[in-house]
Amino acid sequence: MSSLDSVFQPETLRKIARCELRARQVVEGLRAGRHAGNRYGHAALFREHRPYATGDDPRHIDWKVWARSDRLCVKQYDTETNVNCLLLVDRSRSMAYGGQGGWTKYDCAATLAASLAWLAVRHQDTAGCLFFDKRAERIVPMKSQTGHALALANALDREAPLADAADGVHEEVNPEEALETALLRFPRKGLVLLFSDCFMDREALASSLRSLRGHGRQVVLFQIVDKDELELPFQGSFRFCDLESSSSLVCNSRLIRKEYQRIVRESLSDLRHTCAKSGIDYFLVRTCDPVDVPLCQYLYEMPVQGAPLP
Repeated sequence: MSSLDSVFQPETLRKIARCELRARQVVEGLRAGRHAGNRYGHAALFREHRPYATGDDPRHIDWKVWARSDRLCVKQYDTETNVNCLLLVDRSRSMAYGGQGGWTKYDCAATLAASLAWLAVRHQDTAGCLFFDKRAERIVPMKSQTGHALALANALDREAPLADAADGVHEEVNPEEALETALLRFPRKGLVLLFSDCFMDREALASSLRSLRGHGRQVVLFQIVDKDELELPFQGSFRFCDLESSSSLVCNSRLIRKEYQRIVRESLSDLRHTCAKSGIDYFLVRTCDPVDVPLCQYLYEMPVQGAPLP
């Protein structure tokens, strides 16, 4: 493994306590290596040239035209609007699970969210964040100032998943309330990035996502899962506790493994198809994989941000 590849490994990022520093490392790694970190950015349907005027952004100068004609011209596009990027981050109890490696689902979600926020702010787009569990818990307003990426990263550091309830009774995660809050507090069209393990009522989640998409937003779901949740690798009998409720179950993992894996595959497939039918982009993120895998998949497969939303 090269030194560049190693910066994206969970075991490397786990050693970096502050989310801001993890995000910086990931973004700089993307820019330094084979991945184009500046892929995220403004739109781009070229329309025509016009003469350069004082105050124009030098980055829009077409230097090829200047080389041919000795005239400074800037490129004009059909759209040059900034993107409003809203991060919806699940901080429910199940996001605290980290398997044997200690790299939790929330660690992974926070690092991805902070990295994309950093890219957004670097391109003068606005970014904000809403944390949710059983309801919308905290909101970081939309801003585009350079220091706002640091503020978002610090908020992601502070908003750890909920601790167990003292009475052992947990309330179910309510995505509808969180996304309704997002609609009310962030009414403008834009890009919504949801980071969650989706351990919640699937009908409620699907309904909420369709509602969000129906308001003209581009919605992207990053479903974050641990390898243990996919494979059930344990040997022998265990008491399995539902982190989102007070229930538990004792069973022999070897006896149920095949059926468990089949049910998990069906569940993931159902959610993927639900998203596809609703025009929502879906990415499965495994916490054991390097974080550049979902980032690059998103940055390269999605349309350039800032393009007109359908």
